[in-house]
Amino acid sequence: MRGAGRRLGWFAVWVAVLMSLNAQGAGGTQVQKAHEELEAGEADAARAHLHSVLEQQPNNAEAWNLLGRVAFTTRDWRDAVNDCGQAVQYAPQSAEDHLWLARALGEEAGHASFLTAFGLARRARTEFVTAARLNPRDAQTLIDLAEFYMEAPSVLGGGLDKAEGVAQQLDAVDARRGHELRAELAQKEGDMTRAAEHLKQAMQGAPHPAFVWLAMARLEMHQKQWTAMGEALHHAAEAAAHDPGATVVLYDAASLMARTHQQTAESIRWMEMYVASPTKTEEGPAFEALVRLARWYDQTGNHAMATRDRAAALALAHDYAPARQP
Repeated sequence: MRGAGRRLGWFAVWVAVLMSLNAQGAGGTQVQKAHEELEAGEADAARAHLHSVLEQQPNNAEAWNLLGRVAFTTRDWRDAVNDCGQAVQYAPQSAEDHLWLARALGEEAGHASFLTAFGLARRARTEFVTAARLNPRDAQTLIDLAEFYMEAPSVLGGGLDKAEGVAQQLDAVDARRGHELRAELAQKEGDMTRAAEHLKQAMQGAPHPAFVWLAMARLEMHQKQWTAMGEALHHAAEAAAHDPGATVVLYDAASLMARTHQQTAESIRWMEMYVASPTKTEEGPAFEALVRLARWYDQTGNHAMATRDRAAALALAHDYAPARQP
């Protein structure tokens, strides 16, 4: 009987192990689903899946990271910081988790009081540096760190000289994107000719030229060259319309065109193309795209379409405050 009891004990252990593995598998499926929903702009659905995972696996760093990114898209900066912070706690060696925490801290700092913002920005710098240390050959991580150095005052550790140092690292990782970063640096230094030359070099062999055209449009906007900016935006949108890897440029091009009060009809057309695309991303949340469309429809007197798109935005993210504003 004692032997049978031991066998029964081991049987129970194996059942528990299998149940745990099944739970992890189900959790993985839900996390993947949530990631797809995040990309599609389905914030409410993504949150529901992630909360379900975290009820069973409270230390699932990937789920915490995605939950923070959902909050990031809906502009819930404090929740984004808290959730991304949980991800870092459970996966301290994940460069991606540190990068997203840095981004969330940066956004919260930008919307906080002066004294609070100072501490948040210092924390953001630490997280950007940590992400780059953990993954020194990731181009986007290096770009984010360099952009922090370009934007932050020296008292927070910023400086163009530090950004130049990161640019040198990026040259060895991705020379083409290095040219894009150096164009930003040149613009900060007031050398528009050098900035344009770097973007021309970045365009050579670019796998997704829409992004470079968009950078050219921003450079022209900075110089208030509206005609040249419009031409670059049309090139960007045309390239993005035929490149699933650059669909988000339609979102950015539409937003930039509207921001400068140029051709609202084009902004609407490009944003409609983006919303209809199957390759949307979290960088251009679908609910935010719908809210912008609603605003532009109102400007053109098409209030029925504006009402429709605000309702569609709320169906994706019910607590997204801008969708409730007339």
